[in-house]
Amino acid sequence: MEHQLIQLLLAEDNRDHQSLLLRELTPGRPVVQVTIVHSDAEFLRTLSCERFDCAILDFNLSDYRADELLELARPNLKACPTLVISSSQEQEVVIRAIRGGGADFVPKMSATYGDELWSRVEHAIGLARRKRNERRRTERRVRLLATLAERDGLTDLSNRRHFDRCLREGRWREDRRAHVACIMLDVDRFKAINDTFGHAAGDDVLRQMARIIRRHCIDSDTTVRWGGEEFLIVRSATSVMEAWLWAERLRMAVEGGLFEADGRRLHVTVSLGVTQGRAADFGLPSVKRADRAMYLAKRQGRNLVCTTEMADIMDRVKAIGARPGLDLEARRRALLKELNPTLGRTQRTHVNAHCQEVALAAQRIAVAMRCPTDVVEQVRLAGLLHDIGKVMIPEELLGKPRTLTIPERAVMGRHDRYGLWIAKGLGAPEPVLAHCRDHHTRFDHSDEQVSLGARIVCLADAMVTMTSHRSYKETMAAPPAL
Repeated sequence: MEHQLIQLLLAEDNRDHQSLLLRELTPGRPVVQVTIVHSDAEFLRTLSCERFDCAILDFNLSDYRADELLELARPNLKACPTLVISSSQEQEVVIRAIRGGGADFVPKMSATYGDELWSRVEHAIGLARRKRNERRRTERRVRLLATLAERDGLTDLSNRRHFDRCLREGRWREDRRAHVACIMLDVDRFKAINDTFGHAAGDDVLRQMARIIRRHCIDSDTTVRWGGEEFLIVRSATSVMEAWLWAERLRMAVEGGLFEADGRRLHVTVSLGVTQGRAADFGLPSVKRADRAMYLAKRQGRNLVCTTEMADIMDRVKAIGARPGLDLEARRRALLKELNPTLGRTQRTHVNAHCQEVALAAQRIAVAMRCPTDVVEQVRLAGLLHDIGKVMIPEELLGKPRTLTIPERAVMGRHDRYGLWIAKGLGAPEPVLAHCRDHHTRFDHSDEQVSLGARIVCLADAMVTMTSHRSYKETMAAPPAL
C-alpha cells in the first residue's frame, strides 16, 4: 500500500484539530493526499463528487452527529471506510458511531498523538481493499458460472437458459424498427447415425455442425443448441428472402461439409425452417413458427429450407384439397383466389396468365400430335399447375432483373418441387403430377423415362417464356422462338 496513492477525506470544523490530525497523517507519506471539509454539507457534497480511500469524520459537526451523517452519505460510502473521532469517549458515542456505519472509532486524544490514527486508517483501507477484491473475485466467479450455465457443454453454443434470459431481458426488442429472422435447424436422420456408428460419433457430428453454424454467423447472432440435434439461430434480416438465402447457404455448407465417424465419410444434411418479422414482435411464437416450417421441410423430403409462408400455403392447400364437390381446376382457382392478396405482380403473372398460356399451348400441341383425349386433358392440367410452386418463391426473387446467385438459383430451381407439393395436395392424378415434376427435365439429355406429357409441357413452357416479357430478358418474336 506504500506505493499506491491514498486519498483521504477529513471532516473537522476545528482548525486547531485539523492541524493536529494532518500532522499525524501526512509527514513522511508522500502518497497520502488529504482533502479537508469544514461542515456536514461540504462533506456530503465532496463525497458525491470524488472518490476516497478512507474518510475521517468528527462525531459532532454543525448540524448532524456522525451516525446521522453516515446514514445520509451511505450511497457514496460503499467502498470508503469511515473512521469516527471524538473528544468524548462515552459508550453511547462509540456505539452510535459504529452502529451508524463507521468502520472504527478513535478517541481524538489518541488520534492527535503517536501513530494510532494512521495505523487505524491503514488497517481500515487494507480491510476494505481485501473485501473489495474478494467481492470482485466472487462476482467474476458468479459471472463465469452464469456463463457456463448458459453454454451447451457439447457444442459450446448457447443453451435454452441463455435464450430464455435474452427473451426476458427483451434483447431483440430494443430497436423497434429492426427485423430479425428465426431459423430452426434439425440434423436429418440423426438417430440412424447414433444407431449405426454410436453416440460418440453422433456427438462428433453435433460438434462439427456447431462449428459450421459458427462460421456462418456473426457476433450479433444468437446461436442455440435447442435440444438433441436441433439448433436455433436468431439474426438480423430485413426480409424473408434474405433469411431464406442465408439458410440456403448454411444448408449447402452442411451438405458439402466433411463429417467423419470411425474414419468413414458421412453424408449429413439438415432441414431448416425460417420465419422473419419485426424485432419488436419476436418471442416464443416466432420459434414455434420456425419449428413448424422446419417440420414441413422434413415431411417433404429433408435437406430443404422452408419458410413459415410455405407452411401457411400448404395448410390452405390441405383445407382446399379436402373440400368435396370440386374438381382439380376449381381447387386451383380457389387456392389462387385465397392467395391473391399476398402475391406480388410477378407471382400473379407466373401462376395465372403464364400458366394459362402454357396450358393452351400444351393442349394444342397434344391435339396436333393426335394424343388421346385423356392425355390432352392431363397435359392441359399440368400446364395450369406447372408453375404454381412460384407462389412460394418471394416476389423480390422472381422479379430480379439480373443473373441469380448460386443460392438464389437453388431456391428458384425448386419451384417445380414446390408445385408438386401443391398439385398433390389439391388432388392431382399421378400422370399430371409426373408431367409437373419432369417439365424442366432436359429430355434430350436423359433416358426415355420422361413422359410425353412432360415433354409437351416443357416445349410449351419454353415457347411461351421466350415470347413473353421477363424482367431479365427481352421478348423474342415467334419465328426465332420456334
